[in-house]
Amino acid sequence: MTDVLTPPDLATIDVEVPDPLSQLLNIAKQAPAPSPEQERDTASLTAADHVYEHYTKTLGEAFCEAFDWHGLPSIPARDLEPSAIAELRDGSWLHHTVDTSYDGSVRHILTLLVPYDCGCGYRDIVLRGEDHLITVLKTYGPGDRVAATCDAPSGAIPHRHPPVNGPHCGCGCGRRSA
Repeated sequence: MTDVLTPPDLATIDVEVPDPLSQLLNIAKQAPAPSPEQERDTASLTAADHVYEHYTKTLGEAFCEAFDWHGLPSIPARDLEPSAIAELRDGSWLHHTVDTSYDGSVRHILTLLVPYDCGCGYRDIVLRGEDHLITVLKTYGPGDRVAATCDAPSGAIPHRHPPVNGPHCGCGCGRRSA
């Protein structure tokens, strides 16, 4: 026959039990955190793996190795997760990050950053897959340079960027680039 376990009477215990928040803060302090180097390496490997697996015919051919990607550590103060970037050419970039939701599901976010032809900033295009990437690249027309057409109204500053051609962008849109 088994003995029934009788819980102790908490009122008779002489030990001070910390409140749940204090316990959680202590657990968080003791939890090992990855170093910035580990975050960079993981971000680079994750980007390379995602591109190789989901963009096999396009980006997987050009960026299948982790060393093609430059990992960036998280920035907790700005709520930014680790990410990775890969330079294409002529100022175009790929940016990869992972968004983990509260339910534990993971979503990879791959963004193509294309410079405006006026030099004042970038257009960011969140890629929805390999077919979407091909469609986006075809919209930029023939040639081997990708640039987004500046369609901002005169005086607008969509993205801050260092001056390219003096205080104005140089294309005639009238925007100041500083």
